[in-house]
Amino acid sequence: MFVVSLNLDIFFKKVFSNKRLAKAFLEDFFGVKITDIKLLRTDYKVTDDATVVRFDYRCKINGKYVVIEMQQKYKTDVNKRFYLSHCLGTALQLETLEPKVVTKLDGKTYTEKNYGDLKPVITLVWMVDDTLNFKEDFIAFTTLPEATKDFVANNELWKQPLDIIIKEREKTLKILNNDTKDLDFFSQNRLIYAFQKNIVANKLLTKYFKWFDVAYKSRNTNNTEEDFSQYNDDDIMAEVIKRIKKDKLTTQEYKFISDMPLYEAYYVNMQREFEEKAEKKVRLAERKADQKVQAADQKVQAADQKVQTEHQKLLKGIENLLRRGDTVASIADLLVRDIAEVEGFVAEIKAKKA
Repeated sequence: MFVVSLNLDIFFKKVFSNKRLAKAFLEDFFGVKITDIKLLRTDYKVTDDATVVRFDYRCKINGKYVVIEMQQKYKTDVNKRFYLSHCLGTALQLETLEPKVVTKLDGKTYTEKNYGDLKPVITLVWMVDDTLNFKEDFIAFTTLPEATKDFVANNELWKQPLDIIIKEREKTLKILNNDTKDLDFFSQNRLIYAFQKNIVANKLLTKYFKWFDVAYKSRNTNNTEEDFSQYNDDDIMAEVIKRIKKDKLTTQEYKFISDMPLYEAYYVNMQREFEEKAEKKVRLAERKADQKVQAADQKVQAADQKVQTEHQKLLKGIENLLRRGDTVASIADLLVRDIAEVEGFVAEIKAKKA
C-alpha cells in the first residue's frame, strides 16, 4: 500500500485541514475563484439535550458557508441526515449575527439579531459508493418556488401549442426571478451530492475529476506509487498524496489503519443489527395489520351472522302467521313492511319447502 484511503474521515480531515488544499478543491469543484477562505469549527452542541454535531469540514468562502460531508458507509437515512446538517449550517450563524437597534413607533428602541446578515449555505456531500440511482457526476438541490416544479412536471401543458407553453414559462420566470426582500436567498442555498463512483466512471473533462480519481485509487489496499504517477507534476495533488502516504503516518494514524478490520467488522455487525431490527419492525407492523384485518373480518362475519339469524327468525314468524291463516296484506301491516317485500319472504319460504 502506497497511500491510505482519502475517503476515510481521519485522512479526509488531514488533507482538508490545509487551507491551500481545501481552497484548491473548492475552486475546482465549484469553478470559482476564491478570494477569501476561513476554516470554521466543526464540533457543536446544538441544544442541552443534543449530542455533539460534528461536520467533516466547514469553512466560509466568498461570503458563503460551505460544509463538506464524506459518506462512505451505506445508510438508509442519508438524505434526511444531510438535510439536517445543511439546515444546521444556517442555524449556527445565530452565534455570529450582529445585533441591530430597532426603533418602535413610540420612539423606544430595542435590539434584535440582524437576520439580513444571514449568508447562504452550500453543503457538498461526497458520496463514496452510493449514487442514489443517479448517473450524473453530481446533483444539486435548492429551494425554488413550487411553480417551477409544476411547470416542468405538468404533462398536459407540454401537449399544448408552443405559444401557450412560452406564456406559462414567462409566468413561472416572473415568480422565480422575484427577489423582493431577498427572496432569491432561498435558491442560493444548495445541497449537492457528488458521486465518486459516477465521476470516476464518466471521466468528464472537469477540474474536480482528479480529486475523486485519487480518492478512488487510494481505496485499493494494494495501490502503488505508479497508480498516482500522473499527478507528480501537479503541486496540489502531490501534496494531497504526500499527506496520505502510508510511510508518513503518525503512530496514532497507523494504529487506526491497523485497527480498520476491527472497525469494519464492527460497522458491518451494526448494519446487520440495524437491518434485522428494521425487518423485525416491518414484520411486527405486518402482523399488527393482519390482526386488524382479521378482527375486521370477524366483525363483518359476526354482523353477517346476526343478519342471517334475524332473517331466519323473520321467515319463521311469517311462516307461523301464514299457518294461522293471516293474509300477506295483514302480515305486511303487522310488520310495517311493503306487501311486495312480504311476498318476497313468502316466496323464499315456499322455495325452501319445495
